[in-house]
Amino acid sequence: GNLGFETALHFNGNCSRKLVTVAMDTSEADFVQFTFLLSCARGSDLYETDRTHGVMIDYSRNGGITWNALSELYYDGANARFVNILLPMEARAVGTQFRFVQPEFGDGLEEQWAVDNLFIGGKQEETVTILYDNFSHFAFPSYPNMHPNMVCVVFRSGTILVLDMWQFYDNTFPSNFCGRNNVIKAGEFSGLPVSVGTKDFVAETGYILQYTIVVLCERTKKPHQPVHVQYSTDFGDSWHYVTPQCTPDDKDCFGKEISQPTVHFASPNWRRKTICVLMFVFRRPIRFRLYQYASDVVWALDRLYIGLACPEACSGHGDCVKDAGREPYCICDAGFTGPNCYLQQQHQTYLKDTFASASVTSRQWGILDNAESSGNCGHLIESNALTFDGVGPKQAETIDLDLRDARFVQYHAIIGSYGMKTCLPVQHRHDGVIL
Repeated sequence: GNLGFETALHFNGNCSRKLVTVAMDTSEADFVQFTFLLSCARGSDLYETDRTHGVMIDYSRNGGITWNALSELYYDGANARFVNILLPMEARAVGTQFRFVQPEFGDGLEEQWAVDNLFIGGKQEETVTILYDNFSHFAFPSYPNMHPNMVCVVFRSGTILVLDMWQFYDNTFPSNFCGRNNVIKAGEFSGLPVSVGTKDFVAETGYILQYTIVVLCERTKKPHQPVHVQYSTDFGDSWHYVTPQCTPDDKDCFGKEISQPTVHFASPNWRRKTICVLMFVFRRPIRFRLYQYASDVVWALDRLYIGLACPEACSGHGDCVKDAGREPYCICDAGFTGPNCYLQQQHQTYLKDTFASASVTSRQWGILDNAESSGNCGHLIESNALTFDGVGPKQAETIDLDLRDARFVQYHAIIGSYGMKTCLPVQHRHDGVIL
């Protein structure tokens, strides 16, 4: 079966079932991590109930003369699971080996097992201060096993090092997508999970996470699996949204800033996301991932940056980059300039839109998600209105405006409707709209 992506190491022989690593220097390692599945029986009532048929994880510091137990794995469900084993101090040494072994087994499918995405490691010898990847195509002979286009430029104490800072990149390929070249395209194998995740590194005060993403590259009203952007501070045991959901109807969010979770649904164009890294994750190992549970739409990732913020985070109109010997700086979008990426010409001083036209102009709206000019919810004033429906967030975001002389925001709105099949009445507070 599918543990992660493509193939896994499958143990089904009749003689012995064992995997032993080479001797390693684990003096700076933290964990052994992998995806594990016991019982390859599918579509039947067969499952492994005998604990003696479990799999043992051991380590040795004397070339395999003696082995010390780390963990025991036995059947706890038909699905693959993530296993994270923290190394005891005794296992952190030069010359340590690890062994996966099934001491007893029969010849049934329910006693076969598989391992995928094995990673032994953890700490870096020196603190990684900047992680930046624009996925341009490079060739590094010293790193022959790296995923093409998945090589990060890492800065340590002002020195550029080329390292593979990506933990795993399942169901992803370097490609061109949605009008951009040299990006990471994900989700082409439908039904399989997609994961793009960094290794652990230490974040500092003033860090931001910035990336550019597009899902599907077109509008759709069909249900689909979104892309979740998450972080972990316990080596992948648990994951949390980089920005959690916080709305007025959430009892734990009273008095806090309103926010949407870092989840991306289908959009017709590329979206840049810039997020301030939360203070409570500073100075401790942290990893990030973009995850899709079961791919049913294609998406792509470009220009990932984790490090000290550029001036005013480029005002939302530029990419933050870092070169050796200089502070982080902005590469501004077309029409924006300066160290902070301000608009070159004067901002529009007001916005007025009756939505009478069938196509809502992008000259006034920066983002329109699940929004179109129509009469599906009735006529509020006259002709069409901006109507929101579909899967995922329903939102409209204006362009940047100069509102120093403005006095009000005025509009007509209705949430839900009665007597119309396409626009149902409101049922709960969380059906509300936030301005």
